[in-house]
Amino acid sequence: MGHMTTTFPLIDRVSGWLLARRWLILILLVAAVALGLRLQGLDWDGGRFYHPDERSIYMRADCMYLTLADVPGAESCQNDDFPRDTPGFPSLSTFFDKDASPLNPHWFPLGTIIIYMLVAIRFALEPFMDQVRLQDLATIGRTLAALADTGSVVMIFFLGRRLYSPAVGLLAAVLTAFTVINIQVTHFYRPESFVVLLALAAFWWMLNVLQRGRLRDHVGLGLVIGATFAFRGSSLPMLAPVGLTYLALFWRYVQLGKPARSGIRELARPALIAFFSSIAVFLLLQPYALLDYQKYVGDLAWEAGIARTAGLVPYTVQYVGTPRYGVYELQQTALWALGLPLGILAWGGLVATVVAALRRPALRDWLLLAWVLTLLVGIVPLFEVKFLRYVMPVLPVMVLLGSRWLVELYRECKRRSIVLQRLVGLLTISLVLATVFYALAFVGIYSRAHPGIQASAWMNEHAEPGAIVLTDNHWDEGFAGLHRFSVTQLPMYESDTLIKASRVSNQLAAADYVMSYSNRPWGSIARLPERYPYS
Repeated sequence: MGHMTTTFPLIDRVSGWLLARRWLILILLVAAVALGLRLQGLDWDGGRFYHPDERSIYMRADCMYLTLADVPGAESCQNDDFPRDTPGFPSLSTFFDKDASPLNPHWFPLGTIIIYMLVAIRFALEPFMDQVRLQDLATIGRTLAALADTGSVVMIFFLGRRLYSPAVGLLAAVLTAFTVINIQVTHFYRPESFVVLLALAAFWWMLNVLQRGRLRDHVGLGLVIGATFAFRGSSLPMLAPVGLTYLALFWRYVQLGKPARSGIRELARPALIAFFSSIAVFLLLQPYALLDYQKYVGDLAWEAGIARTAGLVPYTVQYVGTPRYGVYELQQTALWALGLPLGILAWGGLVATVVAALRRPALRDWLLLAWVLTLLVGIVPLFEVKFLRYVMPVLPVMVLLGSRWLVELYRECKRRSIVLQRLVGLLTISLVLATVFYALAFVGIYSRAHPGIQASAWMNEHAEPGAIVLTDNHWDEGFAGLHRFSVTQLPMYESDTLIKASRVSNQLAAADYVMSYSNRPWGSIARLPERYPYS
């Protein structure tokens, strides 16, 4: 080696540089693969926008841009349910007028910043494009979501390395890169991908506060928490680890023998600075949460009511009768969101961490558990509606916890038996390969047209013009390109009456075709004979 160092100094320097940065190089490769998976087939819906929330975001961003730019067509965007917005960039007085400002979306189920981002990018693109279409906004939005979730993969690595070891961080990052629920969510422009990234960044700043305690660490934590709430107002579970962070700081003062009152005074200043930093960034990114607070609170309360009561609106009928306390989330995340091998690791890691934290408390574990358990035990059981996106933000942390125990098992077996070591190594490789296979199989979905688009193409090729078509997609997005046919939608989610039963029977008797691309209507209605006795 000494001879090589003397004879080939450049090779020695390069190899030394690579060796010193091997973890960074590996995580960059993992991030590149993760980004590629998330960018695969971003136009999967052919511009039909099959997610109603995502469609609302694009339409509201489009209208906000047209009103701010004061271009022809902006008047068509005005919603008769609200006062007319003043066209053009608002003056200071108009900005603070919630009824006149075009920057007020009058819609707060999701954070306003997710609309502002698209509007800002559109203003940047308009000088270089003839026309920015809604499909272009979708490409932009989904790309942003893909970048944010790839950032989460990188953050999982650095958190894992900081909390446990580089091997734990890398394994967790690889598994998160190929996690199907993350790949799926990034194919919609919604807040979840951004919330996950910000939540992981918040844990980083919590560790900074605990380990360094600099004023800028408290400010950084406050800024990240405020941004998290700006993307999603229902981010309350994040306050649990934040509260634990400051409680741990207070306990340190008590253990040092200092008076409790003195500890409170010493912590009050940085805690208040963190609090006001979070409020400041929240209001900067979502100002009309304060300026139009009644609408903001009303929208959040309405969404919470929908989540608490399955069947309150048609698109939640599918959740009527689902188990309330964890069983459904366990089944759905383990089988579908993560895939069974990874699902077992994630839930097993969570249980193992809880047991270990109860037997030998470690603050690093309880910080993560505070968030995960607050959501899974304290919040989700209150909901009858069980959309996977409600629990999706904590799944990367559960994967991290599972990776930690798998690496520890490998190291323990290495000390005891070469046979056991190889068995655990084989188990780890099998787990990674199974997760990769599931991800690649899932991504293959986006290489083909949406079933609704395929069905429309088949109809236009094979069905006679003027054919009578019934679509069984009540409250779904329907089928495009059926203008050659007489199309009627079956009103299956409406309350059952003899009049409805007779109407549906007559429609079926007269129809030539029944079209459907989702089992949501019949799959949910068939489970509720007491609610839909005739259907």
